[in-house]
Amino acid sequence: MGELKACPFCGSEPVSTDETDRDHVGGWSICCENNACFAEPIIVGRTEAIAVERWNTRPTPSLTDGDLKRAAIAFMNDYKSAGFTAASPQALSAMRAALQAIGIKIGGAEE
Repeated sequence: MGELKACPFCGSEPVSTDETDRDHVGGWSICCENNACFAEPIIVGRTEAIAVERWNTRPTPSLTDGDLKRAAIAFMNDYKSAGFTAASPQALSAMRAALQAIGIKIGGAEE
């Protein structure tokens, strides 16, 4: 069996069970048995490998415009605090275009 990730909701260790003898139906289940876990997730698969792959699959986080704004502002603040006063015109142009694309005023406060 592959290594199982912790429950994505509560962080508890999951339990993997061979369900072959249950109701004469083959397969595996992986679940969180933490009674305090509000989600009580359970994943099933025809084989243990399929169940493990499904359990370990997590969505890829995506950045929001707000995340990008905060990152860009933090970058610019760090850049200024490090004493840099100039950069290549290409780098500044790219940063300016990226900031404008997400609605940040150039040279001003966050909208």
